[in-house]
Amino acid sequence: MNFVTNKTNWLLEQSKKYGQKPAIIYGESSLSYSYLFEQSARLSAALLQKGILPGDKIAVLLKHSPEFIFTINALWLVGAIPVLINTRNTFEEIEYQTEFTDAKFLLADLSGIDKVKSIKSAGVLLINELYLSRIPENIISNFDLNNTALILFTSGSTRKPKTVVHTFNNLYQSVLLTHSFSPLSESDIWLGSLPFYHIGGFMIIIRSLISGATLTLPETTGYIDIIDALVKYNPTHVSLVSTTLKQLIDNKAIPNQNLKQLYLGGGHLDTALCSLAINNGFPIVKVYGSTETCSMVSALSTEDFSGKPESVGKPLGDTEIKIADNNGSFLESYKQGEIFIRSKSLLKEYFSDTNESNKKLTDGYYRTGDFGWLDNEGFLHIELRREDLIVTGGENVNPKEVEQFIIQLPSIIDTYVFAEPDETWGQIICAAIVTNSGITANELKEQLRNMMASFKVPKKFYFLEKIPRNDLGKVEKEELIELLK
Repeated sequence: MNFVTNKTNWLLEQSKKYGQKPAIIYGESSLSYSYLFEQSARLSAALLQKGILPGDKIAVLLKHSPEFIFTINALWLVGAIPVLINTRNTFEEIEYQTEFTDAKFLLADLSGIDKVKSIKSAGVLLINELYLSRIPENIISNFDLNNTALILFTSGSTRKPKTVVHTFNNLYQSVLLTHSFSPLSESDIWLGSLPFYHIGGFMIIIRSLISGATLTLPETTGYIDIIDALVKYNPTHVSLVSTTLKQLIDNKAIPNQNLKQLYLGGGHLDTALCSLAINNGFPIVKVYGSTETCSMVSALSTEDFSGKPESVGKPLGDTEIKIADNNGSFLESYKQGEIFIRSKSLLKEYFSDTNESNKKLTDGYYRTGDFGWLDNEGFLHIELRREDLIVTGGENVNPKEVEQFIIQLPSIIDTYVFAEPDETWGQIICAAIVTNSGITANELKEQLRNMMASFKVPKKFYFLEKIPRNDLGKVEKEELIELLK
């Protein structure tokens, strides 16, 4: 596989190499690499006219569309730095993020105009008003792998999210990690099945671009459109979170003929769900990574699942994964501790936060804050985040373990287990649940006492119509707290 040379802008190089080959397929439209470059170049010229300069940080608030991809490439042609904004953010969150990153402009489409028209921290530009009719003769395409390529926010939901800075080399090295697991090809068809403003979705664009593959776009990243896209586009590679995979299974979706890998990540991965999906023919690859690691850094193949169903696989490429104690000393196999990662795809830094950068990046390793262990074959097993551990009456309880028992009950549709402070126990275990029956808290407790140790049974249940989750399936904790009140 011949990837980009990294001697010039990626899209400029790929448009010359692949010309009329489809770069993006969206609805009934097939957009070639040449067309993708032309549109991006026109937009880059318009951005220059607006006063956007190399090194400027530009917030991007665009729906899941070809225009998102045009915009990212246009900013890179100019030498500006995209700051990705979640389209589900509130006005206050958008205002904070543009101000914090010192964004010069915010690029939006008509779908987001109501949220941004009052933004004062950055100038607002509507993307549909910016295109020039001509292709500029001179494209600013100075390219350096060490330049900052991207700023984006983690999906943390209890505090303000961290702001991650990635270089072009981080993005490129992440593609090489995926390639080391399963060779990428220009004949691949990727499905844009995750939101582009998250690292998992953004790297789908980059893998497709760097390998010269075709990127297909569903109307939205909702499960109904994903099911339609599997049939319509017949992709070779799909990335999903557990929530969407479960919706596919519940709706009796079947894998399309071309599907080589279905990468599953974005949080806790239920073993029973993975097993069911594999039995239904889906080539599930469990992956582990984060915004800071530029997406996946370990993977468990479908073939290895039967022998290591609880694992998230081995490190990809030359990635190193270590387990450390509280002092940062590395532990032997089967000892649980904090997961440390060394990889060429690691973030450059946290934006404008030297203290957090120094705290999380030590001696070339990224301290994930996740707990886990390695077996003697090097397979990684995730337990939980340190901050999620519940300590009740002196006993340590993994909330994910409790959730797995609760979700097995036929009356439960969804659940989230968490802690509340308690004078007697220090913390008590609580569970928010969505049920399909009139079951009571006492009946739930009685059923769970037959399934797990009594100290792990939640002392308090909250009955909800829906547990608020983001588009990666993670619980929106602040919104949940408001519901519980």
